[in-house]
Amino acid sequence: MDIGKKLYEYLSAAKITQTDLSIRSGISTSKICMVLRGKRKLSLEEYEIICYCLSLPPGTFLEARQPKFLIEA
Repeated sequence: MDIGKKLYEYLSAAKITQTDLSIRSGISTSKICMVLRGKRKLSLEEYEIICYCLSLPPGTFLEARQPKFLIEA
């Protein structure tokens, strides 16, 4: 599951709107909307800002991934 989908689910459960997150983070509503739809990726800085604004640790929406060369072997 990607970060945008996890973030969308979190915001829905917490009843936080995209506009609220935009105001808190300083990231435009259009960028947030695109991230939540999976049409845009967050930069590391944007991700850190969002986690800070939501009072969440940075690992909240992340999953470790195995390198491709290990998968193909």
